[in-house]
Amino acid sequence: MPPKKEKTEADLLKEKNQQLQTLMKERFFTNPAFDLYGGKAGLHDLGPVMAPLFHNVIQEWRRHFVFHDNLQEIDATVITPSRVLEVSGHVEKFNDMKIKEKTTGELYRADKLIEELCDKALNPKQPLDPQLKEKYTIMKNEADSMSADQMKATIEELVKVTGDKRQFEDPAPFNLMFSTQIGPTGDDPAYLRPEIAQGMFMNFKACYEELNHRMPFGIAQFGKAFRNEIAPKGGLFRLREFQLAEFEYFYDPQQTTHSNLSLVKDVVVLMLTREMQEKGIEVPLEMTIEQAHTTNNPETGKPYVENQILAYYLGRTQLFLEKVGLRKEKIRFRQHLRKQMAHYARDCWDGEALSLTGWQEIVGIADRSAYDLEAHSRGTNTQLVAKRDLPEPIQKTVLVPVSKVIGQTFKQKAKPVQSYLNSLDEAGVLALKQQIETNQKATITISEGEQIELSPAMLEFKVETVREEDYIPFVVEPSYGISRILFSIIDQNFWTRPSDQNRRVISFPATLAPKQVLIQPLSVKSQKQLEICHSIEASLKHFSRLIDTGGASVGKKYARADEIGMPFGITVDGTSETDNTATLRERDSSQQVRLPITEIPKVLKKLVKGSANWETIVSQYGLVPTAEAKE
Repeated sequence: MPPKKEKTEADLLKEKNQQLQTLMKERFFTNPAFDLYGGKAGLHDLGPVMAPLFHNVIQEWRRHFVFHDNLQEIDATVITPSRVLEVSGHVEKFNDMKIKEKTTGELYRADKLIEELCDKALNPKQPLDPQLKEKYTIMKNEADSMSADQMKATIEELVKVTGDKRQFEDPAPFNLMFSTQIGPTGDDPAYLRPEIAQGMFMNFKACYEELNHRMPFGIAQFGKAFRNEIAPKGGLFRLREFQLAEFEYFYDPQQTTHSNLSLVKDVVVLMLTREMQEKGIEVPLEMTIEQAHTTNNPETGKPYVENQILAYYLGRTQLFLEKVGLRKEKIRFRQHLRKQMAHYARDCWDGEALSLTGWQEIVGIADRSAYDLEAHSRGTNTQLVAKRDLPEPIQKTVLVPVSKVIGQTFKQKAKPVQSYLNSLDEAGVLALKQQIETNQKATITISEGEQIELSPAMLEFKVETVREEDYIPFVVEPSYGISRILFSIIDQNFWTRPSDQNRRVISFPATLAPKQVLIQPLSVKSQKQLEICHSIEASLKHFSRLIDTGGASVGKKYARADEIGMPFGITVDGTSETDNTATLRERDSSQQVRLPITEIPKVLKKLVKGSANWETIVSQYGLVPTAEAKE
């Protein structure tokens, strides 16, 4: 009999991933939406494990960012008028490249197909030449920044190299937005929002005024976004309906410092620069946030992260991801290649988590410059600006529209005329003044290209002493893919007990666990034990809990609790009936202590809040010997 083949690391990861997928299906973490009708790719329902986990992560996100940085929280609508997304550039540019296989008609996202073929080319049966390895690694890194022609040529090359038998048509752009309409006539087109940022830009002016013109400031929200993905695969990593949490941090481009940078200066992050990716380098740099902001990249002669505000949120994001249970060594920040960046971005770093299937993007942190506010200012003839003090007062010509004359003359068109006039900067005011003085009239163009003629009676020009100037704020946008973060938490915290590979465990942090404590009697036939269990349950109203009075063994109940990440378990036994104590079990170690029932709420509060760790509780109460703890 030939010797048994040793399993490779890839084999072990694949097996572990299969175990996790099986567990998530068996315990209803998620389910394909409309499964009774065959389901729909890219649509998933969250079950009784994932739904509370989602809300717990969102609450942690709110505490970590919204409360800590005093952000303005809003909730904007999902349905977005077409005009808004035309102005923002989404109607024209929010595309992925699709490609069809000629024989089967199956559609692929072209960049994902290239990544798939590159992985195949990088893992041949024979050792790969280092130059070819570097070439295919660079191809994979640049897949989503290629033009249609580059994608076509790359796919043709990779198909030959890998011996793939599929034949493909040419790549073509596909807009990812779901279209709809507002009202019954069909002549008011709209889209389901493909991101949640535009609602925050729409409300910039209102929030700025609510804050009495204080800068800098942030607007935050979380909610659903919708993208009609070409070929959604990978479970929660590629959905058509998904949850995002974002904020837009508005700042003066002349002031790129952040007052709280010192709070994160020593946070250590792993960083993969664009220059490293262009060379096929895969091992990231390890540095503190202070080093990232102050140390020059030898390739560019500039700091790795030039914008201090961007650097601050890289650090805060690292801390947030660690807080919700991701491993420090399994988080990295990858800088976008120049060709890869969105049309609005000056710089962008993706926060990525290492899963059982490789590195996956879960966060994007972009410097969007002033792109959006400038675009919407032009699109609406509205000044979306902030004010800063001038070093010295200056004389400035200002325009005061004569509202009464404009209203009487233009009736329902008076508002867009006023909006246009109010949006003019000083150069526009002077140009309009010259027209009026030269021609005794002036022509302006309002919405939809309509031209309007103005008379001198409608306009008044004044010279004023000005101590402030207008500017359009820049914005840093951290965007968190909550569905992806949820899966990464589960993926990185899944393990099996060394003594029994079928004993599956998910080590959720106690604050996030969907259920925090199991309560069970040793004997379901003991009425006294059942009464004590219900009494304990009543004392733990501030914890998410599960009381299990079923007939399974205690060990079986603990094993089921471990599978959904329940960090603590309370067992009421015969001793409890006489001395009013119970055992408290910790999930990861399987250790137990015995303590008075009246002290359980206080001890659990300390453990969940982090004011005490398990070792402290053990030193206080002592361990109870158990067969399980000997594993």
